[in-house]
Amino acid sequence: MKQVLFGMLLCLPFLSCNDDVEEQAISPTMQPIELNATEKEMAAQQGDFASTLSLELCRQLGGEKTDNWLVSPFSLQCALGMLSNGAAEETHDEILYTLGLSQYSQEEVNTYFKKLIEGLHTVNSAITVKTANSVWGNAGITLKEDFQKMNIENYSAMVSQLDFSDPSAVDQINAWCNQTTEGLIPSILDEVNPTATVYLLNSLYFKARWESEFSPEKTQEGNFTTSSGKVIKAHFMQTQRMAAYVENEWFTSTSLSYQNDSYVMRLILPQPEISIDQVLQALSESDENLWKNTILAEINLKMPRFTLENKMNLIPALQALGMKKAFTNEADFSSMSDIATYISLVQQATRLKVDEEGSEGAAVTVIEGDLMSPLPEEKVDFFLDRPFLFQIIEPATGTVLFIGQVGSPT
Repeated sequence: MKQVLFGMLLCLPFLSCNDDVEEQAISPTMQPIELNATEKEMAAQQGDFASTLSLELCRQLGGEKTDNWLVSPFSLQCALGMLSNGAAEETHDEILYTLGLSQYSQEEVNTYFKKLIEGLHTVNSAITVKTANSVWGNAGITLKEDFQKMNIENYSAMVSQLDFSDPSAVDQINAWCNQTTEGLIPSILDEVNPTATVYLLNSLYFKARWESEFSPEKTQEGNFTTSSGKVIKAHFMQTQRMAAYVENEWFTSTSLSYQNDSYVMRLILPQPEISIDQVLQALSESDENLWKNTILAEINLKMPRFTLENKMNLIPALQALGMKKAFTNEADFSSMSDIATYISLVQQATRLKVDEEGSEGAAVTVIEGDLMSPLPEEKVDFFLDRPFLFQIIEPATGTVLFIGQVGSPT
């Protein structure tokens, strides 16, 4: 079985001690997520999904030709989990296959996501993690009771009917996005399709301070070399701290902890002659040897402040990963409605800001169902002054909230 995405370091302690900012003593409430043996296997599969998704997106976005991208695997996983409750036969099987969960029952899938949705926000009371789900059915179309019940009970979904032909429908859906992401993503749709049968949405909001914050006084302007070779100016945060560090033929990597180590940001810098997509390919193969030389080192870290924001059509990536019938007239969503439906839109909007204090980010994933139609200890310099990858992870479960590439920090 493959290992959790970039996860061979998750079992290691993340230590940070620096002279940057004196921190105030806090006593947050800690409540780790406890997974049983089956759920741990599922978590590993979800890590693999995050890895292969990011690799496919990097390829489709043009690899090194694209400076920045950001995706939330967890937001997409939740939306697909809800969708799977309405799918049947091969359509259902392909959704679970794409998620890496085809060997598990629908009940096991729902229970797993229920545990994550309910648990992620209680891992550490000092860190804000909020996820919300909603199902919007077109007025006059009956969504099956079991479909509604499973999404309400397992995904805490809000289920409502809305007249999609009403021009104000888009405002109501976007208002939900704005509210559940603390205003970071004020809208996800430009318009509502009046012939759509259903919209399924997941939102994710994350805000956390670093375990040891960067000192703003140490932030300096410096050169960042983009993937095209252009040199631009960026504001580099600086610190020295003890942390896990690994170097192999593909990349070097270290981590930054958020408060009480309950979430971490993993930083991955390709070796000088290695591309981002080559690193993603190596990571997607879950080779344990990539992490075997992990050491505890004193890291002299320089990384740019950055803000990423984008909106992506995820259908091509999902098709490449094995989810095909859902987007055609062969789709079977008879467990959701008696109205013949196929998926016409899978879109995600994301935003993430990283600075001296910590990180704040959000994601919204929307799925549109439409009426069928043709269709050893040492000191290490770790300077992130050229394109790099990062992820925000909940270590206990390996849940990947965000994965991104920074090629032009702004």
